[in-house]
Amino acid sequence: MKKTFIALALAASVAPAWAAEVVSSNIVGYNKVTVPAGLTIVGQQFVAVGGEDQSIQQITGEGLADAGQDMIQVWNGSSYDEYYYYTEDDDINGDGTAAWGNLDWEPVDITLPAGTGMWASTQNESVLVFSGQVGSHSTISFQPGLNLVTQALPMDIDIQDITGEGLADAGQDMIQVWNGSSYDEYYYYTEDDDINGDGTAAWGNLDWEPVSVTLKAGFGFWLSTQGSGTLTFPSVNAQ
Repeated sequence: MKKTFIALALAASVAPAWAAEVVSSNIVGYNKVTVPAGLTIVGQQFVAVGGEDQSIQQITGEGLADAGQDMIQVWNGSSYDEYYYYTEDDDINGDGTAAWGNLDWEPVDITLPAGTGMWASTQNESVLVFSGQVGSHSTISFQPGLNLVTQALPMDIDIQDITGEGLADAGQDMIQVWNGSSYDEYYYYTEDDDINGDGTAAWGNLDWEPVSVTLKAGFGFWLSTQGSGTLTFPSVNAQ
């Protein structure tokens, strides 16, 4: 099976100083995401083998603290669902393996669809490892308000390659990318807004100018919208 090894470096002007290393194939792969101490928005971009939603237990960690000190926070549309990390020594599974659990030191049985963004809250610089099968769908749905999402497939993308159905005009809807201390904001302009000058839709700044931004594999972002609809991302090319 042919594998592709990709080392990713973040552009300082648009992203924080951490990085993701992607190792993937046409079928299965993994994504090692290095995060600093504190808060980072990461993204789950794989499906389980067979195509079902991926289990949270498939996310493994390197350098994560014990006793539920580190956690993942998943936005449910109005609040966060929190899942805590327990090491092999914590042994909440009873078989000497690490696991994600609740505050009662019990393993959780939840799945995270490809395209789910989440906060990672860590005590120290750590590595989160996402793995599974590369899916076939590059579209995710969104609801009015705040959506914590990521590209549906494990790849770097140009923000201008994200297309939308149901997005509002005139910069009313936006993507917010956490840079480690604040948000970089990119606004959606429709074909009628014509900020490209060629009648195409584009993401831009508050001055109605197109932006050049790369969204990195393994990281997530907020999507703030007036209505519901879908985002479509570029597809992974066969290697």
